[in-house]
Amino acid sequence: GGMMAAPRTLIGALVSLVGWFMWMCFLCTPFGGLYYLIKSHLANTARLRNKTLQGRMSMLHYVETSDGWKLALVRYPAKPSALTQQIRNCPVLLIHGLSANRMAFDIEDGPSLARTLTCRGFDVWVLEMRGSNLSFHPDFFENPQLQHWDFDDYLEKDFVKAVEFILSFTGARQLHTLGHSMGGLLSLCYPALSPATAKQI
Repeated sequence: GGMMAAPRTLIGALVSLVGWFMWMCFLCTPFGGLYYLIKSHLANTARLRNKTLQGRMSMLHYVETSDGWKLALVRYPAKPSALTQQIRNCPVLLIHGLSANRMAFDIEDGPSLARTLTCRGFDVWVLEMRGSNLSFHPDFFENPQLQHWDFDDYLEKDFVKAVEFILSFTGARQLHTLGHSMGGLLSLCYPALSPATAKQI
């Protein structure tokens, strides 16, 4: 039994390797390029159709960065605070960490930070940075350069655009920021970009 198991395992590994090699060869052909074009088109079409999110999220906005990324900003409108019965004037921007998305702040109704803050009178916005879930670039699969970004892109393009949009949309002069992991680092670095950004949060 042990002698037969080893060859079967080896054969299985070889079959998987051959299958992977054939798939890579297919992707290098014009048909592979067509596959990626169709996949990108379908994904972007589905996202653009999702103008209003149902169920867990209240409002979805898309903001475009200087390099063409369309970032998802999910808004949770404020509710009168149970304590003060007032709506607070300063919005709150929640920023997720690396390899995360908006669900870090809104997993379920009970432990949802976004919804908890709205019930305390805050107008809450959750940003999904480039490469995360609902955020996308129309030319992502056609332009390899768009598949690489760094911390500076998150800070100087994604974060800046989100803050500008929220302040313009709400008419507020400042906002609160609360970030998890890398989102916290972005919040700390943002005021250092310029004297103007230092006054925004």
